[in-house]
Amino acid sequence: RHRSGGRVVSMKITHDLLPSWFLCLLGLMPGMAFAQADGAPKHSPEFQVLDRYIGSWDIKNTFKPVGGEEVVFNIVSRKSWSLGGSFLRGQDTNLSIPEAKEFHLLWTYDSVAKNYPAVLMDGPHSKRLIGTWDEKTKTMHWKGKMGNGVTGEGHHRFIGKDRAEASGVFSIACKYMSTR
Repeated sequence: RHRSGGRVVSMKITHDLLPSWFLCLLGLMPGMAFAQADGAPKHSPEFQVLDRYIGSWDIKNTFKPVGGEEVVFNIVSRKSWSLGGSFLRGQDTNLSIPEAKEFHLLWTYDSVAKNYPAVLMDGPHSKRLIGTWDEKTKTMHWKGKMGNGVTGEGHHRFIGKDRAEASGVFSIACKYMSTR
């Protein structure tokens, strides 16, 4: 007899980011969108890492559940500076599922821990991530606890000023007991 207090599900997520052409037509290239309109001083090298994310991005997000069918979502992600440039604020909207809730992000640099903590929110749920930046490869590596026993780990690598790729694996903790 086997009793399971949970289930194991792993998922790989990949997505490519492209800048929104609408904003390009307005002259707001992602690298320029953080212009000092609010009078914020130039960012430190650590915060300049987050400058790379600023702007409007078109995301093609491909979910590949283990043993399941691949699902593709189209998402628009808008990121800007908040609180005088001390937090990156993001809002993602899933265009593939209109009834899906928006996804919000707050991200900063922690000068004591020397990492990039983030909080992700989608309604009543929140998730915490910790990122570390590799300047040589232009890659943010992250790990986090998503709640309900779900953990995640992945990376986000910039492969040009207006293009990036990311992948991650999410797992659900499982309790398993076997008796005879």
